Amino acid sequence: MHEVTKDAWDRIMAIDVKSVYLMTKEFVPDMIEQKAGTIVNTASISGLTGDYNMAAYDAAKRSISKSGSCNGP
Repeated sequence: MHEVTKDAWDRIMAIDVKSVYLMTKEFVPDMIEQKAGTIVNTASISGLTGDYNMAAYDAAKRSISKSGSCNGP
């Protein structure tokens, strides 16, 4: 992780994690109102196993894979 610059970390998190957050935030209110809907987020196995020298990418993918369980059944 020490090899990742702050700018690189921020860019990866903005692209991989914030984009999922923004899309979820946009669509969930309508899904709640309609009492229906499904969000399917895909990520990499790297979020579960990790890869050498890819800390930011691995952390972003783990965040995406875990965020789905926070949205309810």
